[in-house]
Amino acid sequence: MIRPNFRAPRLRFVLVALAVVVSAGGCAVQTDVGVTVRADGSGVIRVSVRADAEAVKAVEAGGSKLETGVRFGDLAGTGWTVGPWDRAADGSASVVLSHPFANVSEVSGILASASGKGGPLGAVHATRAQGLFSTDYDVTGSADLRHVSTGVAGDAELVTRLKAQGIDLAALDQQLLAQLNTSFTLRVVVRVPDRAPVTIVAKPAKKTAVAVSSSVRNTQHLVLVVVALGCLGVAAGLWFRGGRAGRPRRRGRRPGPRPAPQGRSGPGPAPAPRRSRPRP
Repeated sequence: MIRPNFRAPRLRFVLVALAVVVSAGGCAVQTDVGVTVRADGSGVIRVSVRADAEAVKAVEAGGSKLETGVRFGDLAGTGWTVGPWDRAADGSASVVLSHPFANVSEVSGILASASGKGGPLGAVHATRAQGLFSTDYDVTGSADLRHVSTGVAGDAELVTRLKAQGIDLAALDQQLLAQLNTSFTLRVVVRVPDRAPVTIVAKPAKKTAVAVSSSVRNTQHLVLVVVALGCLGVAAGLWFRGGRAGRPRRRGRRPGPRPAPQGRSGPGPAPAPRRSRPRP
């Protein structure tokens, strides 16, 4: 039985499953990839790998330990934080890896580098669009397991050992791939603001769409706009009233005593007619 000393220079999810599938059939490995986007566009990507008890036994057959059989040391210095293997009472074990990001534009690059060229999550990306009244969040792409490979041909040391034992690499690769499709489970868990977590289970040998979105109302912006409009209305009202108050009013003539008729100044006898002087 061939059991390679597995290393993960990149976090290729299919190779995590290969470490146990090569050793024995009937094992199960579940990989959860969580993409969490916060309100400000930052967030974290978490990868949780859980191997069942049979898978752990297969890796540790011959006296080796899970910690040395499946190593992630090559991820050091690439932004990933690798936790220790956590062993459960039922014999299973799990490990969590995380990578933070400051902006949603980094999500696609982190997943692509982790998944590998042509990997299952290389097409997933996230966006954040902030408008006046709302902010929209989207995580879209696909979990593509159509072109999953065992990676046997890419491990030169393993190929040399297999050839030395006269093993047909093509036949072995096909057998491992069949086991991989039945024992490896990939789930994508997306968390965006103002929405419950959404879990997408990738279908074996198929392309599964990933499309999660949410829209958060910018209450603070809305309040500011309402206040601004209210202030504008008050200012317009004051300007209108002030403009009318500054205009001069047209004053009408006040009623007064009527002028006395010419020749008479009031009641009483009429004045005597004025006599003209004779010319010399």
